Amino acid sequence: MSRAAQISLERELPARLRLTVMRLARRLRQQSEEGATPSMLSALASVERLGPVTLSELAQVERVQP
Repeated sequence: MSRAAQISLERELPARLRLTVMRLARRLRQQSEEGATPSMLSALASVERLGPVTLSELAQVERVQP
């Protein structure tokens, strides 16, 4: 990759990342209308990734009070 192409990519990356995050946030808000809040989705993703965990362990992973 040429230096000019690398610089161009470095300049585009923040804008592309911001767009992606905004789209993801929109999708999470749409899903919350179906009954799942972003916090619930985060907890479910953690349980899926970690497998069986206690509520205390889940709270620690999610950085919330048990």
